[in-house]
Amino acid sequence: DAAIELEERVGRAVQRAAAVLVANALQAGASEITIHVTVETDTRRVQLRVDDDAGGFDVDAIPEGRGLDSLRAELGDDALELRRNPRGTTACVAVPLGVPQEVS
Repeated sequence: DAAIELEERVGRAVQRAAAVLVANALQAGASEITIHVTVETDTRRVQLRVDDDAGGFDVDAIPEGRGLDSLRAELGDDALELRRNPRGTTACVAVPLGVPQEVS
């Protein structure tokens, strides 16, 4: 994964998703956040997962016009998955890859 260079638009989408998910967790009161980034070359996407310990929220009731709703609108309905975990919330975002280029 470290040898893959992302197109600018893909990098910006991943950066935006990370900012929204981390800000959401912090605003919910998280004291611990874990971030996982995986480049899935077989499915041609970057998978970003953020786990927090903020106690969770109703993952089926995302307020319109807020960060998570905007992120879902930007990336598509299937690109954002929210689920409860034992300590809080797990948020997963899939960002489609552009054409990856190997870094020499």
